[in-house]
Amino acid sequence: MLNEIKSIESNAKKLAAIDDSDVPLLFFVSKGEVTGFDKNEWRTYVIDYISKKANGEYLLLDCAHSVHNIEPALIHAESIKFIESLR
Repeated sequence: MLNEIKSIESNAKKLAAIDDSDVPLLFFVSKGEVTGFDKNEWRTYVIDYISKKANGEYLLLDCAHSVHNIEPALIHAESIKFIESLR
Protein backbone atom coordinates (compact mmCIF):
# COMPACT_ATOMS: atom_id res chain seq x y z
CA MET A 1 0.00 0.00 0.00
CA LEU A 2 2.81 2.38 0.77
CA ASN A 3 4.36 1.76 -2.65
CA GLU A 4 0.98 2.42 -4.28
CA ILE A 5 0.67 5.74 -2.45
CA LYS A 6 4.21 6.76 -3.39
CA SER A 7 3.48 5.95 -7.04
CA ILE A 8 0.07 7.59 -7.36
CA GLU A 9 1.23 10.71 -9.18
CA SER A 10 3.34 8.86 -11.74
CA ASN A 11 0.68 6.17 -12.18
CA ALA A 12 -2.01 8.79 -12.76
CA LYS A 13 0.14 10.39 -15.46
CA LYS A 14 0.75 7.02 -17.12
CA LEU A 15 -2.95 6.22 -17.12
CA ALA A 16 -3.89 9.62 -18.55
CA ALA A 17 -1.41 9.11 -21.37
CA ILE A 18 -2.88 5.79 -22.52
CA ASP A 19 -6.55 5.93 -21.48
CA ASP A 20 -8.78 7.00 -24.35
CA SER A 21 -11.86 5.04 -23.32
CA ASP A 22 -15.28 6.57 -22.86
CA VAL A 23 -16.49 4.17 -20.18
CA PRO A 24 -18.83 5.94 -17.73
CA LEU A 25 -17.00 6.64 -14.46
CA LEU A 26 -18.22 7.79 -11.07
CA PHE A 27 -15.47 8.66 -8.60
CA PHE A 28 -16.01 9.19 -4.88
CA VAL A 29 -13.21 11.53 -3.84
CA SER A 30 -12.04 11.59 -0.24
CA LYS A 31 -10.08 14.28 1.58
CA GLY A 32 -7.02 12.17 0.92
CA GLU A 33 -6.20 11.47 4.56
CA VAL A 34 -3.54 8.76 4.97
CA THR A 35 -2.49 9.04 1.33
CA GLY A 36 0.51 11.26 1.98
CA PHE A 37 -1.07 14.13 -0.01
CA ASP A 38 -2.92 17.14 1.29
CA LYS A 39 -6.62 17.45 0.52
CA ASN A 40 -6.28 19.83 -2.44
CA GLU A 41 -3.42 17.94 -4.06
CA TRP A 42 -5.23 14.60 -3.70
CA ARG A 43 -8.44 15.95 -5.17
CA THR A 44 -6.63 17.72 -8.01
CA TYR A 45 -5.31 14.39 -9.35
CA VAL A 46 -8.77 12.89 -9.51
CA ILE A 47 -10.56 15.99 -10.80
CA ASP A 48 -7.97 16.56 -13.52
CA TYR A 49 -8.31 12.97 -14.68
CA ILE A 50 -12.10 12.80 -14.63
CA SER A 51 -12.53 16.24 -16.24
CA LYS A 52 -10.94 14.85 -19.40
CA LYS A 53 -13.45 12.00 -19.61
CA ALA A 54 -16.62 12.41 -21.68
CA ASN A 55 -18.66 10.22 -19.33
CA GLY A 56 -17.07 10.98 -15.98
CA GLU A 57 -18.50 12.39 -12.78
CA TYR A 58 -17.23 12.76 -9.24
CA LEU A 59 -18.51 13.50 -5.77
CA LEU A 60 -16.33 15.20 -3.18
CA LEU A 61 -16.71 13.55 0.22
CA ASP A 62 -15.74 14.96 3.58
CA CYS A 63 -14.13 11.79 4.86
CA ALA A 64 -10.89 9.83 4.95
CA HIS A 65 -9.63 7.75 2.05
CA SER A 66 -11.48 4.48 2.73
CA VAL A 67 -14.79 5.89 1.52
CA HIS A 68 -16.30 2.43 1.01
CA ASN A 69 -15.99 1.79 4.75
CA ILE A 70 -17.11 5.26 5.84
CA GLU A 71 -19.97 6.10 3.48
CA PRO A 72 -21.32 2.79 2.12
CA ALA A 73 -24.97 3.92 2.06
CA LEU A 74 -24.10 7.10 0.16
CA ILE A 75 -21.95 5.19 -2.31
CA HIS A 76 -24.75 2.71 -2.88
CA ALA A 77 -27.40 5.38 -3.42
CA GLU A 78 -25.24 7.54 -5.69
CA SER A 79 -24.07 4.52 -7.68
CA ILE A 80 -27.66 3.46 -8.33
CA LYS A 81 -28.53 7.01 -9.48
CA PHE A 82 -25.50 7.11 -11.73
CA ILE A 83 -26.23 3.73 -13.30
CA GLU A 84 -29.87 4.63 -13.86
CA SER A 85 -28.82 7.90 -15.52
CA LEU A 86 -26.96 5.87 -18.15
CA ARG A 87 -30.12 4.24 -19.46
